[in-house]
Amino acid sequence: MVEIATIPEFYRNKTIFITGGSGFIGKVLVEKLLRSCPDLKTIYLLLREKKGQAPEDRIKTITDLPLFDVLKSKTRDSLNKIKIVVGDVRELDLGLNLHERQLLIDEVNVVFHVAASVRFDDSLTDAVIMNTRGTREVAKLALEMKNLDVFVHISTTYCNSDRKVVEERLYPAVADWEKTIEIVENIDRHTLNVLTEKYIHPKPNTYTFAKSLGEQVVYDMCNGKIPVVVYRPSVVIPTNLEPITGWVDNFNGPMGVLVGYGKGLVRIMYSDPNNIMDSVPVDITVKMIIISSWKQATYKDTNEKLTASFYNGSNNSLKNVNLETLFDIGRKIWNEHPFDNVLWYPDCKITKCYYNYIFQMIIYQLVPALLIDGMLKLIGERPMLTKLQRKIHTASIALAHFTHNNWTFVNDKFYRLKYELLPADVDSFSFDEDDTVIYTYVFNSVVEKIDLKLNDDCEDLVLQDLEEGDVIPPTSTIDVPIDPMIEDNRQEIQDSDQRAASEEEGSENEHFDQEEAASTRRVVPSASEPITGWVDNFNGLVGFMVGCGKGLMRIIYSDPNNIVDSLPVDITVKAIIISSWKQATYKDANQKLTASFYNGSNNGVKNINVETIMNTGKEIWNEFPFDNVLWYPGPKITKCYYNYFFQMVIYQLVPALLVDGVLKLIGERPMLTRLQRKIHTATVALAYFTHNNWTFVNDKCFHLKYELLPADVDSFSFKEEDTRIDSYIFNCFVGGKKYLLTESDDVDKRRNTC
Repeated sequence: MVEIATIPEFYRNKTIFITGGSGFIGKVLVEKLLRSCPDLKTIYLLLREKKGQAPEDRIKTITDLPLFDVLKSKTRDSLNKIKIVVGDVRELDLGLNLHERQLLIDEVNVVFHVAASVRFDDSLTDAVIMNTRGTREVAKLALEMKNLDVFVHISTTYCNSDRKVVEERLYPAVADWEKTIEIVENIDRHTLNVLTEKYIHPKPNTYTFAKSLGEQVVYDMCNGKIPVVVYRPSVVIPTNLEPITGWVDNFNGPMGVLVGYGKGLVRIMYSDPNNIMDSVPVDITVKMIIISSWKQATYKDTNEKLTASFYNGSNNSLKNVNLETLFDIGRKIWNEHPFDNVLWYPDCKITKCYYNYIFQMIIYQLVPALLIDGMLKLIGERPMLTKLQRKIHTASIALAHFTHNNWTFVNDKFYRLKYELLPADVDSFSFDEDDTVIYTYVFNSVVEKIDLKLNDDCEDLVLQDLEEGDVIPPTSTIDVPIDPMIEDNRQEIQDSDQRAASEEEGSENEHFDQEEAASTRRVVPSASEPITGWVDNFNGLVGFMVGCGKGLMRIIYSDPNNIVDSLPVDITVKAIIISSWKQATYKDANQKLTASFYNGSNNGVKNINVETIMNTGKEIWNEFPFDNVLWYPGPKITKCYYNYFFQMVIYQLVPALLVDGVLKLIGERPMLTRLQRKIHTATVALAYFTHNNWTFVNDKCFHLKYELLPADVDSFSFKEEDTRIDSYIFNCFVGGKKYLLTESDDVDKRRNTC
């Protein structure tokens, strides 16, 4: 009977290929393999090319970290076994040149696919390209390798977070991975962004969706063909013991929250206090990855060897600690060992109530950040705290699904791995539950190893650009429903819309030709037919007039010179009817069957900007005030986002919170905070349109009325006078006041003067 090789013996003279070797897990994996399996032949790291940096310099950047000090003290020559192959997981065939691809096919024995994007706010395109198609490309390469012993794919326990109990087996993906890859390769991002939430349902974000597809890719392509392991770590946190205690290269996860807490940056946490922090130290995670690869490769039974194995690398039922306990430990540590340069005395509360969180976040985090940044600007320094608080808030909302829910990750197979070690491997690869003493671990990870200063790097405290290969699930920004109340997604929205505009419609101030595009612009209440000012919704100018006139909107985020291109709905309907009649009555068959396009725009006829609307509105509100006004109407206009945001918080959000608090006290239903949330969401969503102007060529549209038959003129024609500036602004006021709010008032006198 052939004896099973120990782990170092199994890896003797083996060539290893690792994607994501520059990430958190990847670095620790490389170090552990070199230290505990010293006779391995070569480790190939797939890294993206960096201009001006030689491969040797990139290796040195990684190995100069304190993580490698123990290894270098034993045998410095081991580092020479690290080789770089230039490529990119996001590219087809991993971006490898033919020579290096063939080299890997001929030489590699073990593959560790660690690389992944863990950003929760990745677009569907980016998440699938990196985490699903990238996995497909690695699997394709593994299947071609001539001497492959095992392929290990690093996934995440949270890829099945739509289930409360997750066992160590494959769960069917919610979409077809082949079709999904084809979709993201061929459909534009803007369209996919609109459809993402529905397409990925019931997954909470694109990260978990793409990683679940990645598991299906590995299973479909490799099961029964090559030895495969799918290893799912939960939240990966700093090293426990090896090679040094508390080593970490990022502020992700619970340790980042504790540092923010200790620095006085985080004063309120949006979470369930009883939320279980399911996390595993990275050194234990790497040990289990190596053990699982060894076990799969050394199965004697062929069927067992070629059947994919799944492991949940979770701390479930071993060392459970909830968020409240973690904060209590942190509070004790900060009292005994405070950070330098603390912004505020450490004291962080936890709340499950979103509105409580928002209120305290504004008062204790955002307002102080704005004040300090203002002072920094005055003395000529770079402001950073507002941007940092924005990232902290984004992370809080992105993590809400994970910090308000608990899962049971069944980890029997994972935990049993250490009992299947050979006696010779126990010292190097086993671990005990007692190794993880919570207080000591937190102390080592946060106090001894993190030297944080409030400088330019501080803005990376909670969310930083992740190196390829970081697999630390609940830590990143997210697509997630971005919180409409505070989060500034302005730049992302503008970038997305600008990309779409450049691809589909043209850039700012470009002419929109009627033969190429057709649309109706903002449709406002009726000018005259069948009644003046009729409207059935608060969209566009109607909502603007009502919101400002009621005192709900005190600050407008827009370019004052932005042209509000709009047409009354009755004129729009007339033009629609005329165009249908005209197309149907063409005598020439070719002309009749050629599609016609009309731009239903007011461009060049009655141009009016936001500032003019505001000034006209003030006159109307003074003469015909709304009933039950919250505040005297007097909104301002600003192009500066930070000015808008500050005034929105002070003059709109804080009063709404106070009024809603009073309403709750007297037993009434609060509503203003929710309303302000909608107003802010709309403001940010419209930012691209309220800061840019276009020229919509409308010659064909306005020429329609001259093609009417004499008998149709009375019913279907219209005059430019029908769209007088003060008249249609007043009609928007009438629509909101009379037909939507049903407020009784004498507006006929004013209407007649218009």
